[in-house]
Amino acid sequence: MRVCWASSLGDCSGGITREHLVTESVFAGKEISVNGLPWCRTKTVIMLPTNLTANILCQHHNNGLSSVDEAGLAAFNVFRTAGEIQEARRQESASRIASHAFPVVQHEIDGHKLERWLLKTLINYEMVGDQSLSIGPPSPGSGHPPKELVEIAFGRKIFQPPTGLYFLGRVGEPLHLAERIQYTAWVSDSNAGSHVTAGQFLFYNCSFVLNVDPSRSLPQQLETEYGMLNLLYRPKGFDIMLNEKPSQRITFRW
Repeated sequence: MRVCWASSLGDCSGGITREHLVTESVFAGKEISVNGLPWCRTKTVIMLPTNLTANILCQHHNNGLSSVDEAGLAAFNVFRTAGEIQEARRQESASRIASHAFPVVQHEIDGHKLERWLLKTLINYEMVGDQSLSIGPPSPGSGHPPKELVEIAFGRKIFQPPTGLYFLGRVGEPLHLAERIQYTAWVSDSNAGSHVTAGQFLFYNCSFVLNVDPSRSLPQQLETEYGMLNLLYRPKGFDIMLNEKPSQRITFRW
């Protein structure tokens, strides 16, 4: 029997409702490619965004996360808009004989609200997955997910260092913006058992890591299949360059 993953807050009502695993409105297309879930572990399935749902929240708590969905969409649209502006400027620049400096376009993202959206999405995926792992270090009576993480998702608390948002990439390397969302769980082992210690997200093709394990500080650098990458805690922002000149800036508000 499905239960509401926010039941630890003690105010469930309205019965279990269908929750979108990823906020439906962030998808630009009519169809999406999905893999890694219980029904498509070894293959990619093409489906409608409206069908990527599960019975994991009561009506009250589902409605209570509407502002988090709006914040996730707002952040996604910042990257989407930046990508559209950059492509338009790239085409205009290519049509000019001489190099041209564009006025710098400023964008802003609420960092704490983006953390809440990523946390909500991480919990959603883990609730429908078949790993059956705790989120964060296992502890007696912590529940799945732990109450403290639920309180953060609902804005009653905020992440404290070293938990929260990290950017994974190379300092000075251009952002490669694209319509893409992907989630991968980072799993750690301890004497109490295996648990999800962080979630790695491709968010409009930008790589972020959400650390949900207060007992673990992430390293400043990480060896990956793409070489050595930096892990930057709560980044201040990104400069988007064109022809080696500033074109746009995405700033995170903390």
